[in-house]
Amino acid sequence: MLITPVHSHVEPIFDGTHVLVVTRSATRPHLLKVSDLQADKRIPIPLDLTDVSGGTFPYNTGALANGHIYLASLSGGKASPLKIYYWDTPTSKPEVIANINIAVFPEQAPVMVITCRSTSTNTVTDLSSSEITSQQKSSDLP
Repeated sequence: MLITPVHSHVEPIFDGTHVLVVTRSATRPHLLKVSDLQADKRIPIPLDLTDVSGGTFPYNTGALANGHIYLASLSGGKASPLKIYYWDTPTSKPEVIANINIAVFPEQAPVMVITCRSTSTNTVTDLSSSEITSQQKSSDLP
C-alpha cells in the first residue's frame, strides 16, 4: 500500500509496525498501524500532546526508532526554542528530551542532527530542527 501525504507539510514515517504522520492539520500527529492499513482500515492512534508547546510550530517533524516516537518543534527564530519530545509507547505522555535556546548559538552555527538507527527496518533517520530524511542503511555505518 502506498501512503501519500495529503498536505505538503505531512511527512509519514514508517518503522515496520506503525506509520507516524506528523501534521499540523486537524488530525494532529498520530500513528497508523501497518496491519490496519493492510486491511484497508485507517484508524488514527492520536499522540498525547500534553505540554507539547513552543517553537514556531510545536511539532514539525518526527521519527520512529525501535518502537519509540520522537517529534521536534520548528524553531524559526532566536526567540523560538527547538524542543524534541519522546514517547516510550504510542499511549505514553511525552517527555521533553531537548529544549534548546537557539539564541545562544552564533549565526553560522552548524545544524544539530539527531540520528535514530532502527535495526528492525534497516533505516537511518536524521532528525533536525528543519527537516527529516530517511535513507537506506549503508555498510559504513556502525
